[in-house]
Amino acid sequence: NMKEANWWVIRTKSKAEKKLAALLNDSGFEACCPTYTTMRQWSDRKKKVELPLISCVVFVKVTGRPSNDLFMFPQVVSVLKEFGKPALVRNAELESLLILCGQWEDELITQENYADYQPGDYVEVTTGKFQGMRGEMLKHQGKHKLYLTIKSLQMAFSVVLPKSQVKLLNKHQETKGSSLSKTM
Repeated sequence: NMKEANWWVIRTKSKAEKKLAALLNDSGFEACCPTYTTMRQWSDRKKKVELPLISCVVFVKVTGRPSNDLFMFPQVVSVLKEFGKPALVRNAELESLLILCGQWEDELITQENYADYQPGDYVEVTTGKFQGMRGEMLKHQGKHKLYLTIKSLQMAFSVVLPKSQVKLLNKHQETKGSSLSKTM
């Protein structure tokens, strides 16, 4: 079941994220490297570039015991651990990250300091281009911000959204989907 799947967080060498994800997928693993498109300004020109959302991280789907085959790839540095076990990212969290990447706008989305993040209502975006994304909604100076947190990575991204675009999820749906603010 796609919804219940978990992903490991693989730490990669610098600038090797996209290459490693491609190599892993070619070798029969299911790997994902969320990327976003942004404009980069050089002295003589502007160019659109596709960058990994999270530097030095590739997600690999876990089926049963992890395989040491991962370490055959020179781009792999380590597997992120939490309390001595591999840290897991839920499928719904990864899906939300991919929605975020697909709709990236430099002015609209910011990476937040996870330590400053205060949990709010757990919601799902029902309309607009971020539809399907789940996270927590907080109000800031008259703006509604949706926070997408990946607890195992201690990361948070925020999107400013009108409140009319979200519906409140109850605790049951939160656990079923991607309980973003709960201990993993």
